[in-house]
Amino acid sequence: MVRRVWALRGTRPATTVDRRYQWLYVYGFVRPATGQSWWALAPTVTIEAMDYSYDGLAGTTFTKGETVEFRLHNEAPEEKHELEIFGPDGDALGEVGPTKPGATGHVVVTLADAGTYRVNCGIDDHADKGMKGTFTVT
Repeated sequence: MVRRVWALRGTRPATTVDRRYQWLYVYGFVRPATGQSWWALAPTVTIEAMDYSYDGLAGTTFTKGETVEFRLHNEAPEEKHELEIFGPDGDALGEVGPTKPGATGHVVVTLADAGTYRVNCGIDDHADKGMKGTFTVT
């Protein structure tokens, strides 16, 4: 993505970037001994953690059986945050561990069942302060 903005010579240009985008990654693997190959297409969702909320997840839906990469970008000035993903049955499916401010972590999860999935931040009382959300799998 190329962004061009004007700035005075010797100063750093400032622009707002919307990180809520969806990419499609192609994952491929080959077993050298047999030549057997496997591949998958995995959409990516970028979620921003800021203060005690997530941005970029609202209204997101996926298809049953889809493999998705969740990327957590921590926009908070001081706090570490994480992203825990729970299936419709309440079982943990994966997590992006504690992520420092300015850093990005990721996890790849297969959404095997239809229903409402839950996400939250497992650090201290962040979920109680509102750092949680849901998405739907149809």
